[in-house]
Amino acid sequence: MERKLVKQGRNALTVTLPAAWLKAKGLVAGNSVYLIERNSELAITTALSSPRKTVTVDLTGADRSMFFHVIIAKYIEGHDTIIVNHDAPKVAQDVGAELMGMVIEEHSRTRTVYRSMIAVPEDNFDALVRRAGHLLVQLARSLETLAKGKASMDDIRTEERLLDYHLLFCLRFLNKYENREHAYRYFLLCATLEQAGDHIKQLAKCVGRDVTLARLVGDIIERYVYLLFAGDLHRMYTTLREYRKAVPTRTFAHGLAYSLGETLYNYIGFIVGNDVSPDT
Repeated sequence: MERKLVKQGRNALTVTLPAAWLKAKGLVAGNSVYLIERNSELAITTALSSPRKTVTVDLTGADRSMFFHVIIAKYIEGHDTIIVNHDAPKVAQDVGAELMGMVIEEHSRTRTVYRSMIAVPEDNFDALVRRAGHLLVQLARSLETLAKGKASMDDIRTEERLLDYHLLFCLRFLNKYENREHAYRYFLLCATLEQAGDHIKQLAKCVGRDVTLARLVGDIIERYVYLLFAGDLHRMYTTLREYRKAVPTRTFAHGLAYSLGETLYNYIGFIVGNDVSPDT
Protein backbone atom coordinates (compact mmCIF):
# COMPACT_ATOMS: atom_id res chain seq x y z
CA MET A 1 0.00 0.00 0.00
CA GLU A 2 1.46 3.34 -1.05
CA ARG A 3 0.89 6.59 0.84
CA LYS A 4 2.12 10.09 0.04
CA LEU A 5 4.00 12.16 2.61
CA VAL A 6 2.23 15.43 3.42
CA LYS A 7 4.18 18.48 4.58
CA GLN A 8 3.13 19.84 7.96
CA GLY A 9 4.80 22.83 9.57
CA ARG A 10 8.39 23.73 8.82
CA ASN A 11 10.12 20.35 8.93
CA ALA A 12 7.53 17.67 9.69
CA LEU A 13 6.04 15.20 7.23
CA THR A 14 2.90 13.21 8.01
CA VAL A 15 1.29 10.12 6.52
CA THR A 16 -2.34 9.00 6.82
CA LEU A 17 -3.24 5.53 8.04
CA PRO A 18 -5.89 3.36 6.33
CA ALA A 19 -9.36 3.86 7.79
CA ALA A 20 -10.10 0.12 7.79
CA TRP A 21 -6.94 -0.59 9.80
CA LEU A 22 -7.75 2.16 12.29
CA LYS A 23 -11.27 0.81 12.75
CA ALA A 24 -10.04 -2.77 13.19
CA LYS A 25 -7.58 -1.63 15.88
CA GLY A 26 -10.11 0.67 17.56
CA LEU A 27 -7.87 3.72 17.14
CA VAL A 28 -9.11 7.30 17.30
CA ALA A 29 -7.45 10.71 17.27
CA GLY A 30 -5.19 11.12 20.31
CA ASN A 31 -4.27 7.42 20.60
CA SER A 32 -0.62 6.38 20.28
CA VAL A 33 1.03 4.03 17.83
CA TYR A 34 4.63 2.79 17.85
CA LEU A 35 7.20 3.15 15.09
CA ILE A 36 9.80 0.38 14.90
CA GLU A 37 12.91 0.79 12.73
CA ARG A 38 13.98 -2.40 11.01
CA ASN A 39 17.00 -1.55 8.91
CA SER A 40 15.52 0.13 5.82
CA GLU A 41 11.92 -0.52 6.93
CA LEU A 42 9.64 1.34 9.32
CA ALA A 43 6.84 -0.68 10.95
CA ILE A 44 3.78 0.85 12.62
CA THR A 45 2.15 -1.11 15.42
CA THR A 46 -0.41 -0.51 18.16
CA ALA A 47 1.76 -2.14 20.82
CA LEU A 48 5.50 -2.42 21.27
CA SER A 49 5.83 -6.12 21.94
CA SER A 50 7.67 -9.24 20.87
CA PRO A 51 6.98 -12.98 21.03
CA ARG A 52 7.22 -14.31 24.59
CA LYS A 53 10.24 -16.52 25.10
CA THR A 54 11.05 -19.10 27.76
CA VAL A 55 14.41 -20.71 28.44
CA THR A 56 15.57 -23.36 30.91
CA VAL A 57 19.18 -23.56 32.10
CA ASP A 58 20.95 -25.97 34.45
CA LEU A 59 23.44 -24.22 36.71
CA THR A 60 23.96 -27.02 39.20
CA GLY A 61 27.53 -26.77 40.45
CA ALA A 62 28.14 -23.33 38.91
CA ASP A 63 29.97 -20.77 41.04
CA ARG A 64 28.46 -17.37 41.81
CA SER A 65 30.16 -15.55 38.93
CA MET A 66 29.17 -18.13 36.32
CA PHE A 67 25.60 -18.18 37.67
CA PHE A 68 25.39 -14.40 37.34
CA HIS A 69 26.82 -14.22 33.81
CA VAL A 70 24.57 -16.97 32.40
CA ILE A 71 21.37 -15.46 33.84
CA ILE A 72 22.29 -11.91 32.78
CA ALA A 73 22.92 -13.23 29.24
CA LYS A 74 19.44 -14.81 29.10
CA TYR A 75 17.97 -11.61 30.50
CA ILE A 76 19.62 -9.44 27.85
CA GLU A 77 18.56 -11.91 25.13
CA GLY A 78 14.98 -10.97 26.02
CA HIS A 79 13.56 -14.11 27.58
CA ASP A 80 10.31 -13.49 29.46
CA THR A 81 10.63 -16.58 31.64
CA ILE A 82 13.97 -17.94 32.82
CA ILE A 83 13.79 -21.32 34.57
CA VAL A 84 16.94 -22.24 36.48
CA ASN A 85 17.83 -25.60 38.00
CA HIS A 86 20.56 -25.09 40.59
CA ASP A 87 21.98 -25.92 44.01
CA ALA A 88 22.58 -22.32 45.13
CA PRO A 89 19.29 -20.75 46.34
CA LYS A 90 20.97 -17.69 47.90
CA VAL A 91 22.84 -16.87 44.69
CA ALA A 92 19.64 -17.32 42.64
CA GLN A 93 17.85 -14.89 44.92
CA ASP A 94 20.66 -12.33 44.74
CA VAL A 95 20.77 -12.46 40.94
CA GLY A 96 17.00 -11.96 40.77
CA ALA A 97 17.37 -8.62 42.53
CA GLU A 98 19.41 -7.32 39.57
CA LEU A 99 16.88 -8.18 36.84
CA MET A 100 14.93 -4.97 36.38
CA GLY A 101 11.38 -5.67 35.21
CA MET A 102 11.40 -9.29 36.40
CA VAL A 103 10.23 -11.02 39.59
CA ILE A 104 11.03 -14.35 41.20
CA GLU A 105 7.84 -16.29 40.57
CA GLU A 106 9.02 -19.59 42.05
CA HIS A 107 11.98 -20.29 44.32
CA SER A 108 13.26 -23.40 46.10
CA ARG A 109 16.60 -24.96 47.00
CA THR A 110 16.90 -26.51 43.52
CA ARG A 111 14.78 -24.40 41.17
CA THR A 112 14.09 -20.70 40.53
CA VAL A 113 11.78 -19.13 37.96
CA TYR A 114 12.26 -15.50 36.92
CA ARG A 115 9.32 -13.99 35.03
CA SER A 116 8.93 -10.64 33.28
CA MET A 117 6.33 -8.25 34.68
CA ILE A 118 6.32 -6.13 31.51
CA ALA A 119 4.01 -7.21 28.70
CA VAL A 120 4.22 -3.93 26.77
CA PRO A 121 6.99 -1.43 27.64
CA GLU A 122 5.90 2.15 28.16
CA ASP A 123 9.22 3.70 27.13
CA ASN A 124 11.24 3.70 23.92
CA PHE A 125 14.97 3.05 23.78
CA ASP A 126 15.95 6.70 23.33
CA ALA A 127 14.07 7.61 26.53
CA LEU A 128 15.74 4.74 28.40
CA VAL A 129 19.28 5.60 27.35
CA ARG A 130 18.69 9.29 28.17
CA ARG A 131 17.63 8.22 31.64
CA ALA A 132 20.88 6.24 31.92
CA GLY A 133 22.76 9.40 31.00
CA HIS A 134 21.00 11.35 33.73
CA LEU A 135 21.79 8.59 36.25
CA LEU A 136 25.47 8.84 35.28
CA VAL A 137 25.40 12.63 35.80
CA GLN A 138 23.79 12.13 39.20
CA LEU A 139 26.50 9.62 40.15
CA ALA A 140 29.24 12.05 39.06
CA ARG A 141 27.73 14.89 41.09
CA SER A 142 27.53 12.58 44.11
CA LEU A 143 31.32 12.16 43.81
CA GLU A 144 31.67 15.88 44.48
CA THR A 145 29.24 15.61 47.41
CA LEU A 146 31.36 12.74 48.77
CA ALA A 147 34.51 14.85 48.51
CA LYS A 148 32.76 17.56 50.53
CA GLY A 149 31.99 15.02 53.24
CA LYS A 150 28.24 15.17 52.66
CA ALA A 151 27.78 11.68 51.17
CA SER A 152 29.08 8.20 51.91
CA MET A 153 30.69 5.45 49.87
CA ASP A 154 27.46 3.48 50.31
CA ASP A 155 25.61 6.29 48.47
CA ILE A 156 28.04 5.97 45.56
CA ARG A 157 27.68 2.18 45.45
CA THR A 158 23.89 2.42 45.49
CA GLU A 159 23.78 4.93 42.63
CA GLU A 160 26.33 2.99 40.56
CA ARG A 161 24.35 -0.21 41.08
CA LEU A 162 21.15 1.54 39.95
CA LEU A 163 22.96 2.73 36.81
CA ASP A 164 24.14 -0.84 36.10
CA TYR A 165 20.62 -2.27 36.54
CA HIS A 166 19.22 0.37 34.22
CA LEU A 167 21.85 -0.25 31.55
CA LEU A 168 21.16 -3.99 31.68
CA PHE A 169 17.51 -3.20 31.03
CA CYS A 170 18.57 -0.94 28.13
CA LEU A 171 20.47 -3.86 26.59
CA ARG A 172 17.50 -6.18 27.11
CA PHE A 173 15.13 -3.63 25.56
CA LEU A 174 17.44 -3.10 22.59
CA ASN A 175 17.73 -6.83 21.98
CA LYS A 176 14.05 -7.62 22.51
CA TYR A 177 12.10 -4.69 21.06
CA GLU A 178 14.44 -2.84 18.72
CA ASN A 179 15.91 -3.83 15.37
CA ARG A 180 17.98 -0.89 14.19
CA GLU A 181 20.51 -0.89 11.42
CA HIS A 182 23.20 0.53 13.71
CA ALA A 183 22.21 -1.30 16.90
CA TYR A 184 25.85 -2.00 17.73
CA ARG A 185 26.33 1.74 18.27
CA TYR A 186 23.78 1.57 21.07
CA PHE A 187 25.40 -1.47 22.65
CA LEU A 188 28.73 0.36 22.59
CA LEU A 189 27.13 3.46 24.10
CA CYS A 190 25.66 1.42 26.97
CA ALA A 191 29.05 -0.19 27.56
CA THR A 192 30.73 3.24 27.65
CA LEU A 193 28.22 4.59 30.19
CA GLU A 194 28.73 1.51 32.35
CA GLN A 195 32.53 1.84 32.22
CA ALA A 196 32.25 5.53 33.13
CA GLY A 197 30.14 4.58 36.15
CA ASP A 198 32.78 2.01 37.18
CA HIS A 199 35.51 4.67 36.91
CA ILE A 200 33.56 7.04 39.14
CA LYS A 201 33.02 4.34 41.77
CA GLN A 202 36.76 3.60 41.80
CA LEU A 203 37.52 7.33 42.00
CA ALA A 204 35.23 7.61 45.01
CA LYS A 205 37.52 5.23 46.93
CA CYS A 206 40.53 7.52 46.65
CA VAL A 207 39.32 11.05 45.88
CA GLY A 208 39.46 11.98 49.57
CA ARG A 209 38.65 15.67 50.02
CA ASP A 210 39.82 16.71 46.55
CA VAL A 211 36.68 18.71 45.72
CA THR A 212 38.37 20.35 42.72
CA LEU A 213 39.03 17.00 41.04
CA ALA A 214 35.55 15.70 41.88
CA ARG A 215 33.97 18.84 40.42
CA LEU A 216 36.10 18.50 37.28
CA VAL A 217 34.81 14.94 36.84
CA GLY A 218 31.20 16.02 37.46
CA ASP A 219 31.51 18.80 34.91
CA ILE A 220 32.92 16.57 32.16
CA ILE A 221 30.27 13.90 32.70
CA GLU A 222 27.47 16.45 32.57
CA ARG A 223 28.96 18.04 29.45
CA TYR A 224 29.51 14.64 27.80
CA VAL A 225 25.90 13.56 28.32
CA TYR A 226 24.57 16.89 27.05
CA LEU A 227 26.69 16.82 23.88
CA LEU A 228 25.96 13.14 23.33
CA PHE A 229 22.24 13.75 23.01
CA ALA A 230 22.79 16.99 21.14
CA GLY A 231 24.73 14.92 18.59
CA ASP A 232 27.56 17.48 18.63
CA LEU A 233 30.67 15.46 17.81
CA HIS A 234 32.96 18.46 17.25
CA ARG A 235 32.26 20.06 20.63
CA MET A 236 32.45 16.71 22.41
CA TYR A 237 35.84 16.05 20.81
CA THR A 238 37.29 19.42 21.84
CA THR A 239 35.70 19.27 25.30
CA LEU A 240 37.22 15.87 26.07
CA ARG A 241 40.64 16.99 24.82
CA GLU A 242 40.46 20.04 27.09
CA TYR A 243 39.43 17.84 30.01
CA ARG A 244 42.40 15.51 29.57
CA LYS A 245 44.76 18.50 29.55
CA ALA A 246 43.12 19.89 32.69
CA VAL A 247 43.50 16.71 34.78
CA PRO A 248 46.62 16.85 37.03
CA THR A 249 49.03 13.92 37.00
CA ARG A 250 50.28 13.81 40.58
CA THR A 251 48.18 11.14 42.33
CA PHE A 252 46.49 7.81 41.69
CA ALA A 253 43.10 9.58 41.76
CA HIS A 254 44.34 11.89 39.00
CA GLY A 255 45.25 8.82 36.94
CA LEU A 256 41.75 7.40 37.36
CA ALA A 257 40.22 10.72 36.33
CA TYR A 258 42.41 10.79 33.23
CA SER A 259 41.45 7.18 32.44
CA LEU A 260 37.78 8.21 32.65
CA GLY A 261 38.46 10.79 29.95
CA GLU A 262 40.06 8.12 27.79
CA THR A 263 36.98 5.90 28.20
CA LEU A 264 34.66 8.70 27.13
CA TYR A 265 37.01 9.67 24.29
CA ASN A 266 37.13 6.20 22.73
CA TYR A 267 34.75 5.56 19.81
CA ILE A 268 33.06 8.98 20.02
CA GLY A 269 33.10 9.24 16.23
CA PHE A 270 31.06 6.04 16.08
CA ILE A 271 28.80 6.61 19.09
CA VAL A 272 27.80 10.17 18.26
CA GLY A 273 25.86 9.71 15.04
CA ASN A 274 22.51 10.35 13.45
CA ASP A 275 20.87 7.52 15.40
CA VAL A 276 21.28 9.43 18.68
CA SER A 277 18.30 11.74 18.55
CA PRO A 278 19.02 15.41 19.34
CA ASP A 279 17.00 17.18 22.01
CA THR A 280 14.07 19.21 20.78
